[in-house]
Amino acid sequence: PAGNYLFFPAVLPTAATAPSTAPLSAPPDQTGQFLGSIMLPDAVPSADQLQALFAGRLKVAGGTPLRLPVTPPLYTKLVLGDGRLAELLQPDAQTQTWALSVAVSSALHPDAQLHDDLHDELSVAGRVDELFGRFLSLMGRFCGTAITRKRNRTERSLSTPRTRPDFMALLNNTLLLKGEDKPEGGELDAAKQELLDKVKSWSARYHGTIEFLLCYACAGSRLEMGYLLRTGDPRFCSLLGPVDTNTVLGKIRVIHAALLSYGILTQQVHQLPLHFTPLLSSVARGDGGFIYLAEHDVQKRVPWPPLREAGQSLDRLKSLYNSPSVKGSACVVHAVNGPDIENDMYKVDLEPLGTKWPFGFASANQLVAAIRCVLLGVQAIHQAGMGHGDLRWDNVIQLTSTTYCVIDLELAVPLSTVPEIQPESMPHAWEGGQVLVGGAYTAASDLYQVGRMLQDVLQQHPAFASSEASALVMQLLSKQATVQQVLGHVWLTPVGPA
Repeated sequence: PAGNYLFFPAVLPTAATAPSTAPLSAPPDQTGQFLGSIMLPDAVPSADQLQALFAGRLKVAGGTPLRLPVTPPLYTKLVLGDGRLAELLQPDAQTQTWALSVAVSSALHPDAQLHDDLHDELSVAGRVDELFGRFLSLMGRFCGTAITRKRNRTERSLSTPRTRPDFMALLNNTLLLKGEDKPEGGELDAAKQELLDKVKSWSARYHGTIEFLLCYACAGSRLEMGYLLRTGDPRFCSLLGPVDTNTVLGKIRVIHAALLSYGILTQQVHQLPLHFTPLLSSVARGDGGFIYLAEHDVQKRVPWPPLREAGQSLDRLKSLYNSPSVKGSACVVHAVNGPDIENDMYKVDLEPLGTKWPFGFASANQLVAAIRCVLLGVQAIHQAGMGHGDLRWDNVIQLTSTTYCVIDLELAVPLSTVPEIQPESMPHAWEGGQVLVGGAYTAASDLYQVGRMLQDVLQQHPAFASSEASALVMQLLSKQATVQQVLGHVWLTPVGPA
C-alpha cells in the first residue's frame, strides 16, 4: 500500500550477538534450609511452658526474629498498607525460599481467598486449612517428619455413622492435633464445646505418656488455639487468640502457630507407645470376624453361627450389656451401639479403648490394681446374673497404669447353669471343666479363672510374690470364696507407690 515506511537493515547474528541456547539456571530453593533454621522446641515442652511459647515470637538461628518470605510486589503492597509488616515479612529474593514464599504469598494476598465446595473434605474452614494444614505439610515435606492431615467428613465405617473433628493432624497414625470449625456466624464457644465433646476420651493405647493435646476452635474467621490436658480436666486451655484470620496480621500469627505446632508434635512422637494398632483401622480375627478401631470405640464384628451353636442368645447379651450393674461399672466394657445381628454377623460397638495384653506390670502394686479391677468387673457381671465365662489376660485391657477393664462378654454364661457342651468344646480357660462346681458354672468358676491369671503373673515375676499373694491365689482356686470376700483380702490393699 502507498505510504511512508522506515526500513532497518538486516543484521545477521554473529558469535558475539547470537542468543545463548544454554538453559537458564534459577537459584536453588533454600526453603528446606530456611525452615530448618527456625528455632523450634528440641524437647517436649510441659503444658505450663506452652503459654510462653505461643506468646513469644519465633526466631531463626542466631536469635533473629522470623520474617516470612513473600514475593517482592506483595511485600511492597502489604508494607505500604501497614508499616508494621516490615518487621514480619521480607522479599523472597533475600532468602531464595521459593516454595515457602508461594505458600505465604498465596495465604496473605488480599485476593487469594479460598472458595471451596462445602462438601469437599478439604473445605468448610478453607482459610484455616490454608493457614494451618498447608504449613504443617510444608514442614513435613522439607524437614523430614511428615504429618498426615484430614478434614471434615462423617465416617461411615461398618455402616455406622461416626462424626470426627473437622481437622486432624496425625503422626505415626496417632491423632495429636484436632480442630473444630463452625461457619461464619457460628459461636466460638460452641466450636470449643463440640471439640471437647469429640475428644473426651484419651487412651494410653494411642497416646502413651503425652501430657496435652493441641487443638483449635474456629467460627468463621475467628480462631482460637489451645490445648486439652490428659488429666481429664474438661477445659479448653487457650494459647492464642481469638485471632481474626481475615487480617494479614491474624494470618501471620496462625502461620507462626502452625510452624510452632509442627515442632511440638514432632517431639511428642517420642512419647507415643512403641507398639499399637493404628487408629481407624481393622484387625482381622481368626474366626472370620474383625475389630475396627474407631476414635472413641471399638466396633466388633463376629460370625454369629458359632456363638449360637455354643448356646449363646442375643437377648441374653443385650440384657447383660444393658444391665445397670455393667453399665455402671468402670471395670467392664460398655456397649455404645448394639449388640445386634445382621446377615449372620454379630455386631457391637464398645468403649473404652485401651491397651490389650501383654501390657506388663512395672510393680507389684500395679498387679494389685489390675486384679482388683478384674474382680470389680466380675462382680458387676455377677450382679447381672451372669458369669464372664472366659477370664484371661487376653480379655483385659489397660486404661491407665492403675485402671483396667474386663472385655469380651460374648461367652457369658447364666450363673448356676449346667453347660451342655463336651469338655473338648469348652473355652480353654475352663480347663476341660475344672472351673465347674458340681457340673455347674457358678460365680466361683469366674474366681477360679482370676486365680489362674494371678498365678501366671506371679510365676513370671517372682519379685511380686508374697505369702499374701499366694494365699489369695489359693482362696480364688478353692471355688469356695465369694467376690466380696476376695475383695477384702489384705493383698488387695496396696502399700507404697504404684
